Amino acid sequence: MFKPLIFYIGLRYTRAERRTQFISFVTLASVLGIALSVTALITVLSVMNGFVEEISQRMLSMTAHATVTGASGELSDWQNIQLQLKTNPHVMESAPFITGQVMINADRRVSGTVLSGILPETEAKVSEVANKMLAGSLTDLHAGEYGIVLGAELASYLGVLIGDKITVITPQVTSTPAGVVPRMRRFTIVGVFKVGMFEYDRNMAFIHLDDAAKLFRFENNAVSALRVKLDNVLKRATGYANVGG
Repeated sequence: MFKPLIFYIGLRYTRAERRTQFISFVTLASVLGIALSVTALITVLSVMNGFVEEISQRMLSMTAHATVTGASGELSDWQNIQLQLKTNPHVMESAPFITGQVMINADRRVSGTVLSGILPETEAKVSEVANKMLAGSLTDLHAGEYGIVLGAELASYLGVLIGDKITVITPQVTSTPAGVVPRMRRFTIVGVFKVGMFEYDRNMAFIHLDDAAKLFRFENNAVSALRVKLDNVLKRATGYANVGG
């Protein structure tokens, strides 16, 4: 009966005679060792792949797939650019935002934070913040009412709840008869979100786009940039070079 060479050699050293039982034992131990090693390697790789995928999904749910901004760091004619983006088949949605570094003060606690001004109705189309709310809603952000949505870790650190007042301090200054003072504004907490990643839950906050424009002194309807959601963010960047179609 025909036997492949590899199969024959394997049987030869695993089914040895009595006088070569030691060789059989060593062979069996080697096979079991390799099997256990491969099993452990596959298990670890599976766990790591699942972990990376979970982290990536959480990050991509909060981070823009792409941003469009001007050379000066501002975007004035963003409505027309948004219309151009819609002509690209790879662009699903886009939303304007204004962002800046601020200090948030609540009683005796102070924390640095990335503050983003958004339009609640469009932000829900490009990120998952609206689906990660523990309390309140993004739609509770109304222009002129100076409401703010905080990350869960940030709210916990500051010791604040829905309805509490906090003070937002920007790096910009205002000249007064008493001298130069930083720009400050009182905000009311209207929502708390939790993504599950400390970097976002501890260092992010959202306000309405119009309130952010006043706070950071953006004029002529300008914004920082447009946040863009793509159909496949892992596709090569060259496929999205011509956003205008």
